[in-house]
Amino acid sequence: MENLLSKSEWEIAERIALGQSKKEVAYDTHRSVYTVETTIKNVYDKLGFNKLSDLVLWYCGIQFQVDKEIADLKRKIIGVGLLLIFIFDLAIIADQDIYRARRTRSRRRQETELITY
Repeated sequence: MENLLSKSEWEIAERIALGQSKKEVAYDTHRSVYTVETTIKNVYDKLGFNKLSDLVLWYCGIQFQVDKEIADLKRKIIGVGLLLIFIFDLAIIADQDIYRARRTRSRRRQETELITY
């Protein structure tokens, strides 16, 4: 995918992904801030991104040669794990008797009754 970007787009995208601000990139590359903003917008359009975090993940994937399919597999495994934890918690709650104290007034005397669900 890095072949989609021109040399200047790659340079600016790399600097932004590494955490430089647009002003810093403009100063280091001898361009205006508006040129850097336009270039980043063009990079987002070419790569199909709309957030900085997507650009950073893409850049790290390119630099560390992480295959996109591996990242998708990790995301699915984490999602299934969280779903199993959620279901397990619901099962534990359903097995327990839930007690709630409710105070009632009858005449002037207070009574507490235990309600079991």
